[in-house]
Amino acid sequence: MSPARHMYQLQVVEQAIGQSEKALVEVDLRLGSNEALESARIRAEEGRQALASVQAQQRDLDLEVQGMATHLKELEARLYGGAPATTKELMALGIAVAQRCEGCLVFHARAAQQKGASREEVAETIAVAIEMGGGPAAVYGGEAMAAFDQFATE
Repeated sequence: MSPARHMYQLQVVEQAIGQSEKALVEVDLRLGSNEALESARIRAEEGRQALASVQAQQRDLDLEVQGMATHLKELEARLYGGAPATTKELMALGIAVAQRCEGCLVFHARAAQQKGASREEVAETIAVAIEMGGGPAAVYGGEAMAAFDQFATE
């Protein structure tokens, strides 16, 4: 073969190598984007698994809260229910006055009225609370009586 022919074949081979290298670069770019896509898929799956875990924890906590709410209702029913419900409300009212808890005394004054406590029973409860709570409780005793009277007229 002549040197010119060898040069031509060498150029053809070099051109084929150049085209192959271009093709390899394109394949590498595609593989690179596929790697990025695969990485995104993996992160998305990890996110779905984390979400499923949090949702399971949320369901467990919801069940726990429901159980606690049921228990609290049962406890309140035992504490404020039954035959001595009026007595229990009067006790709570007396504690509210002695502790000078304005929100508490309004709540328990209304509850005592709703459970049938008489004005005399409330007055007696307030007197005991003032005796136990001292002078400051006297101010709240007056407020408790006013609240009871207001609820009695509703």
